[in-house]
Amino acid sequence: MSNQTDKFSSPEQFAAVQEQLELLFPALEESAASSVELSPQMLSEDSCLGPQGGEPQTQTSWLGVLRGLPADDAAANAAIDALASHLQSDNWTVVVDSDTPDVKIGKARLVYLQQGPVNLRLTHERGYPDIVEVLATTPCMDHPQDHKMQRSPLDPSYGKSSRYYPDGA
Repeated sequence: MSNQTDKFSSPEQFAAVQEQLELLFPALEESAASSVELSPQMLSEDSCLGPQGGEPQTQTSWLGVLRGLPADDAAANAAIDALASHLQSDNWTVVVDSDTPDVKIGKARLVYLQQGPVNLRLTHERGYPDIVEVLATTPCMDHPQDHKMQRSPLDPSYGKSSRYYPDGA
C-alpha cells in the first residue's frame, strides 16, 4: 500500500517527521479519547536492515504505534471515525477505508491514510482482546555510518541506554 513516490527529499525532511508525529500523536489520543483510550507503544526510528544488518542505523524509517482496548465494536468504530475525521481535516488523504463487520477474528476495520512520506494505518482488530491501533510508518532512508537513531520522548523506551539511541546517554 505504500506510495513509493513519496520518499524523503532530504535528511531535514526525515528529521522533521519526529516533530510531526510528536504533535500528531497527542492530538490523535485526544480525538479518540471519548471512545477508546489510546497510549503510545512506540515512536522512534527503526532499522530497515533486519537482524542480519551489521550497521542497523545506516538505513532507518520512522515507526509509531498508538494502541487501545475498545469496550465493544461501537467504541472501536467511533474511535476510528473520530481519528479519520481529525486526520482528513488536517489534509491527510484516505487511501483505503475497508469494513468487514462479520469477521470474528482479524481486521474488522482498516483505514489507511497518507500525507507526504508518512503513512497511517488505523485498525480495529478483533481478537482476545480487541484492539484499536494507529500505526505510523515512513519509507526507509539511508544514513551515514555515524548516524544515531532517534527515539521520541513520547516513546515508552525513551531514556533507556542503547548504543544506537543517544537518549539513554
